[in-house]
Amino acid sequence: MSKKNRNKLIDLLQYLALRSFGMCVQMFSIDTALFLGRVVGDLVYWSYRKHRARALENLRLAYGSTASEQWIRRTARGSFRHLGMLAMEVLYAPRLLKLNTAFHYITMKNMGAGMRVVAKDGPAILLS
Repeated sequence: MSKKNRNKLIDLLQYLALRSFGMCVQMFSIDTALFLGRVVGDLVYWSYRKHRARALENLRLAYGSTASEQWIRRTARGSFRHLGMLAMEVLYAPRLLKLNTAFHYITMKNMGAGMRVVAKDGPAILLS
């Protein structure tokens, strides 16, 4: 965070709004929450012209003439929808991932080498 003076009341209100929204998201099923995430992604895509233009330009630069304009627009919109779904997953995770239910949603394979690294006293970074 920057060092400029922050309004603690505004910070608190933003925190409470996000926590309240998170509680509301958890009232729905995961499928409904993901649908809501896609809707939020669409709203952001259509309402934030600057970010939409940046996403479209980045895709044009990355793919050049190999991608059609339709594909670029569809991919940009899909990335916004995906970010919305990711936000809902993050808000939904405390309800979904409990100690007794986590392994219903998570599958781990070939973890032998990774677990040996984690078991050592040194630092470790696991990627999935």
